[in-house]
Amino acid sequence: MNTNTLKKILMMVLIHGIVMSLTLFQTHSSIPTEEGLLKNLHNNPPYDGQVAIKIKVSTVEPNEESFYKIIIGLENPLITSLLVMRYDKPSMKEAQLKSIKFYPDLLSSIKKELVQHRSLFLSSLMFLIHNRGAGFESIIEKTGGNIIRTKQLYDDDKMKLLKSYKAHLVKNPGSRETNSPLNPEDQTQKEKVQSLFRSNSLKNSPNIQLVKLGNDFFWQYNQKSLIAHFTNEERRLKFLELNTSDFSSKIEFESYGILNGTNELPRGIIQVLEGQNFKKIQILGVENLPKKEKSLFKKDEELRKYLAQPGEDKSLSSSYKIDETLF
Repeated sequence: MNTNTLKKILMMVLIHGIVMSLTLFQTHSSIPTEEGLLKNLHNNPPYDGQVAIKIKVSTVEPNEESFYKIIIGLENPLITSLLVMRYDKPSMKEAQLKSIKFYPDLLSSIKKELVQHRSLFLSSLMFLIHNRGAGFESIIEKTGGNIIRTKQLYDDDKMKLLKSYKAHLVKNPGSRETNSPLNPEDQTQKEKVQSLFRSNSLKNSPNIQLVKLGNDFFWQYNQKSLIAHFTNEERRLKFLELNTSDFSSKIEFESYGILNGTNELPRGIIQVLEGQNFKKIQILGVENLPKKEKSLFKKDEELRKYLAQPGEDKSLSSSYKIDETLF
């Protein structure tokens, strides 16, 4: 590569960086976008191996506790898989395993799921662990909502101005201000450009507004049947509410912490079905498994063979089935 070619490439990179910086400076509005909220953008990038989560599920009526290990992973970069294992004791040793359930393609299962509260909980897991809001998007679409994409919110006049400025920089790399679209000679036009440039590059989504609940402010994301509340500054998911003509479910996410050294997760989750069936999910531990772990497909196959072996300790009774309100 000769020197002139390298200079041209570097100049294009610089120009692109300048324009993108101008755009991002204006688009970093205090009001979030729908896609931004649904991508869990405040969180760190997800761990690219398998993540094991141990939980305790407590119910009031009947008064009982159950113990689960959940392993969630990316069997390929685009597909989230989920393996659920129920145990009869909190130590969760292999001999205490009672039942399993496997979702090879979690999103595909959410899209086909007819039990809405299960869709809501599974979508929450995908969102919290992998920063993916596709499960929520599926619920929104199934319940008649309309997601407004970020590209639909861009101010067309502002984008045209920045595009013309980028073209100007390409043609005049050594004289940025001469005849610049951002600095017209006509005073009226200059005031118009300055006003446009000071404005946000993104319009506000009508589905998002800042509301006060108790003493705190939250970003309310209202999609008809699905309503979510995110904390004001960190934009952590705090409340989920799903209401249809024949069903209602609420989920509250308790205080967040970095439980696996990588990502923020709630320390507890409260699920309320039909306004009365109360369920508390306590996260007992989170672990990033080694990258050389067996695939979830292989683990599911081996565990099923283990449960199929004769023996009283491994017999599956109705009291140890997977909780169908969650999984």
